[in-house]
Amino acid sequence: MWTEGKTRGWGAARHEVRALGYKSGQDLHVKVEVIGNEFKAYVNGEIKTVFKSAEFPEPKVALYLYHQSGQYWDNVVVRNLTNQSP
Repeated sequence: MWTEGKTRGWGAARHEVRALGYKSGQDLHVKVEVIGNEFKAYVNGEIKTVFKSAEFPEPKVALYLYHQSGQYWDNVVVRNLTNQSP
């Protein structure tokens, strides 16, 4: 789910995604890519959702897990690729 963050809690859901494919005990590789106003999410290399919105000119990153025990984030990397040279 793409959700708008607020100063004190979560705002409105902007785009819902169902059935990402998680099974209890399974490791998933998740990648989120933001280019301009297009937000993409991949699970194990497969694109799962695309969300377009011009409402977030300077997006921030937040990750959360929802209603399944035993889940956690590990090895999170955030990179700005806009000014990288080849």
